[in-house]
Amino acid sequence: MKNAEKTTREENVKRGIYIGRFQPFHNGHLSVVRAMDSAPDLDELVIGIGTSQVGHIAYNPFTAEERKMMIDASLTKAEDPVKPYSVVYIPDINDYPRWVGHVESLTPRFEVVYSGNTIVKELFEEKGYEVRPIEMKIDISATRVREMMIRGEDWKRFVPEGACQVIDGLGGEQRLRGIVSRYNQVSVTADVIVNYKDQGIVYIRRKHEPFKGEWALPGGHAEPDEPIEATAARELMEETNLEVPVDRLKLLGVYSTPGRDPRGPYHTTVFYTSVDKGELKAKDDALEIKVFQETPPKLAFDHHKIMKDYYKARHKGS
Repeated sequence: MKNAEKTTREENVKRGIYIGRFQPFHNGHLSVVRAMDSAPDLDELVIGIGTSQVGHIAYNPFTAEERKMMIDASLTKAEDPVKPYSVVYIPDINDYPRWVGHVESLTPRFEVVYSGNTIVKELFEEKGYEVRPIEMKIDISATRVREMMIRGEDWKRFVPEGACQVIDGLGGEQRLRGIVSRYNQVSVTADVIVNYKDQGIVYIRRKHEPFKGEWALPGGHAEPDEPIEATAARELMEETNLEVPVDRLKLLGVYSTPGRDPRGPYHTTVFYTSVDKGELKAKDDALEIKVFQETPPKLAFDHHKIMKDYYKARHKGS
């Protein structure tokens, strides 16, 4: 009987969810939570921390645990009591068709979504959810707060007291400045497109962030004073067990679009080659290795664009 009563109570609870990166949690975010709290039809709130798998990089300097601390401290010190709420971690999957199901699998049941993102609105409405627009009563963004922190300006007037205390305790300003100083240094990598025995293209499943668990072309960082062709051949051997002489590597192009790698400025030189011998083995940073006849629907970084360019170049050359 008690279980039945508990189930009935759960079914009668109406929740609203608000998802953000909260890098950091600021007064604009707090105003949205207050709007949810004042909604007469909502009983509980769900706050989803997006991109929860990333921290200590320029766009995402704080970890999910640290952002939760900011939220909890801010709501604890809020002037008015907040309805019961839960904070959940929502890592990126970079796959819009699967996004709603991904969120549903990680959170308590909810009925209302608060969002100002057009794509998010469309995705949740397609699944039958009510989407309410967010109206931040304070004109501020997390990007602006981070910029102010880096420049030593008065960012605290835009951030709740509780979050300020958490950030100070973490040495947030110093962390950001250190990240930016590293971020301004361009990292150089090489990637390789391998046609394996005319069976298809070789992809590895990444072992580490960013894009942990996703398919990508084999490749990695250049060593100091190492020719980029040598980087490509070395990384190919380290990740796939395939040995290719550098003179067998053909240049496809250089990819350096800002934002292609969430860790900062990454310039990669992409080569392509064909291999008719050697045994594939997932090594080093590869969880798994596989040959695909068709490009996987989801790839890390900008590797989808790279593969489109590859097939276009091959078509022109044929």
